[in-house]
Amino acid sequence: MGMISVVIPTLNSETSLVQCLSSLVPAAAEGVVREVIVVDGGSQDGTHRVADAAGCSWVAVDSNPDMRLAEGVRNAGRGQWLMFLAPNVHLEMPWHNEVQSILDRLSRSGQADQLGLVFRTRNDAFGTRARLVEAFQEVKAALFGSGSDLEALLLSRRLFDEVSGERVLQERGLSGLRRKLGRGRQIRLKSAAIVQSLP
Repeated sequence: MGMISVVIPTLNSETSLVQCLSSLVPAAAEGVVREVIVVDGGSQDGTHRVADAAGCSWVAVDSNPDMRLAEGVRNAGRGQWLMFLAPNVHLEMPWHNEVQSILDRLSRSGQADQLGLVFRTRNDAFGTRARLVEAFQEVKAALFGSGSDLEALLLSRRLFDEVSGERVLQERGLSGLRRKLGRGRQIRLKSAAIVQSLP
C-alpha cells in the first residue's frame, strides 16, 4: 500500500495534540504513516513545540479549519493516501493494522481510488450525553454518509482530486467531503476516532 499523509488543523491545541500524535507513532514506526502536516491558525500556546518534537511538518495559515485542511493537502508529499484528523481526536489502537489490511485489499481489487475509509466516532467522556452524541453520529453516518468534522477520514489522493476535494473542503469542510463521497463510497472501520472532549 502507498503511505499515508496525515493533515491536522490546529489552534491552541498543545494538550490535545500530544495524545493525537501519540496514536500515530506505531503507524509511523511501521511505515504506514509517511508524514504528518500540522496546519496552524495562529496558536499562542505550545502547539508548535509539540509538533516540532514529533517531527511534523509545520504550516502556519491564518484561516479557518476548513481552509487549513485544504492548505495541508497542498503541502503534503506525494503519498497515495490522505488522512484528515482533528487535533482533539486520537485513533483507537491498533487502528493501523485494520487500515493497512483494508487498503491492501482495495489495491488488489482495483478499488483503491473508489472508496474512502471512515473511523467510527467515540467519546472518552462518561455519561449519557457522550453516548447520545455517539449514537447521533452513527445515525447520521448510516442515513446520509456524513458526520461531524471531528471524525477522521482517509481516502486516496486520486479520489480526493476526483471529487474536487480541495474546493469541497474550503466550502463545506470535512463533513461536506464525506457527503460528496456519499454512503456508497465509504467503508466504516471497526477502529474508532476517539474525541477527547465533548464538542
